Amino acid sequence: MYQVSGSELDALVSGSSSLNSVFFGVTFGAAVSFLITVLTAPLNDRLNALFWAFFLATLTMAFYFGVKTWQDRVAAQTKVGEIKRSGK
Repeated sequence: MYQVSGSELDALVSGSSSLNSVFFGVTFGAAVSFLITVLTAPLNDRLNALFWAFFLATLTMAFYFGVKTWQDRVAAQTKVGEIKRSGK
């Protein structure tokens, strides 16, 4: 049995990270790079359509992983709240 203070639990949650947050960062960065490429590089019609498709696909994935990251964070905060309430 370990004793943990409330502030230590809060620090644990604030530093908690999930794999979803990593994927969010990677896909969001990829979406931005595809958008910059489409807007600044002279591309033929085929490549232009391909890069727009990549942009939309990575943007969709970034949205998904962003939502999952937020859900993980809320779940962690809820669990800490349960632990704090049960410890009183």
